[in-house]
Amino acid sequence: MKSNGNMKTVLHVLERIARVEVENNSKQWPPICMGLLYQPKRPKREEK
Repeated sequence: MKSNGNMKTVLHVLERIARVEVENNSKQWPPICMGLLYQPKRPKREEK
């Protein structure tokens, strides 16, 4: 039964860390993943 209490404490700490990370990342603009979502096409090379 002792490990059950420890597990709840660990889960609580991980939840808090995840919440802080989400809050910090949501304040940044543009989002970190923006470059992965938008990949512009390069213009075709014109041969001379």
